[in-house]
Amino acid sequence: MALAVEMRLRHPKVPAREILDEVIRAHRGEPLVFGAVLPTTPFGQLVAEAFDSGMAPRQWVALSKDPDRDLHVFLHETWEAEVWPKFVEAYRAMHG
Repeated sequence: MALAVEMRLRHPKVPAREILDEVIRAHRGEPLVFGAVLPTTPFGQLVAEAFDSGMAPRQWVALSKDPDRDLHVFLHETWEAEVWPKFVEAYRAMHG
């Protein structure tokens, strides 16, 4: 999803969901395989911006630096249960 990250850098004012929509709709060929995406990666930041209504992307980065292990577990569970599934569901029909 390097193209999505590149588009974000070139067009910082375009909403993340629009960037993701454009890149994923334009994808041709093999089904998209994302692997492990963390909210602190550039692509994860796009996903967080587009699909997380509870926290801003920068909050994911800031909280991930906190040494509290329980907080890290909570963040991981939140990402896996709430944010990432919204992204997967949004694009499942296009690239299942």
